[in-house]
Amino acid sequence: MKKSAFTLIEILLYAAIVGVVLLFMSGFIIDIIEAKTKNDSNIEVQNNANLIMERITQDIRNAKAIIPQTSDQILVLNMADAPNFDLIMYIVLNNRIYIRPDALGEESLPLTSEKVEISNFSFIIISDGGIDPIYPTNPIIQTKFDIAHTGSGVKYKSTMTFQNSTEIRSLQ
Repeated sequence: MKKSAFTLIEILLYAAIVGVVLLFMSGFIIDIIEAKTKNDSNIEVQNNANLIMERITQDIRNAKAIIPQTSDQILVLNMADAPNFDLIMYIVLNNRIYIRPDALGEESLPLTSEKVEISNFSFIIISDGGIDPIYPTNPIIQTKFDIAHTGSGVKYKSTMTFQNSTEIRSLQ
């Protein structure tokens, strides 16, 4: 009776073929994981930036007046029709944007997640050429900032720059 078995050459050839297939598959899987990580980074940056812009734009449009500040990283708005408070403050601290619903008292709430950093943030009051440049009659607020994802190393860092100009609606 003859026993059939694999020879050493057959086993080595099989191992080599499996190794080559696994090598190509692992490269493909690594590319997919890297693309997902970069996409997640872009989505995080985009979502945070959209939230910031929508919230600030809405509050500026609904404000009665802008309270000028000495720093261009602070925006204080006197709100129209706000039931519980009159002032809203936006402030940049430790590379994050915070909102303080009651500019005089309550704790600041972060608008951005811990996964992103804000830099070069500024609120600039653009006068409409009225008599008083400090309290313009129809002020326009220009908001500018850079936002970057902080995780997953430099290879996947997503950075974007945003700029928006908004006029107070209640004075139009």
